[in-house]
Amino acid sequence: MSLSLAWLSSASCELLFPDAWQPRANIIKEFSNGNLQIETEMDRFDTKFAVDPKLVKEYVQHLNDLKQRSQMRAAHGEEGNVSSLGGRH
Repeated sequence: MSLSLAWLSSASCELLFPDAWQPRANIIKEFSNGNLQIETEMDRFDTKFAVDPKLVKEYVQHLNDLKQRSQMRAAHGEEGNVSSLGGRH
């Protein structure tokens, strides 16, 4: 791998190469486990997987948006089911 793809880790002064372990899949996995909810967890993740911190934060925000939309759809679905059940009686 060329050095042009490497980042210098400020903490340990060693070169970190972009991780080939599918960062989005790992973000989803960590997010699903309740992690990546605070800044320090995201910082730890981007250091561990050598991913741009901005991209981690943007994808976590995207996952939060999807989760919120899903909850809103579920809430509206429950309201719709309750009103339709009430109409049948």
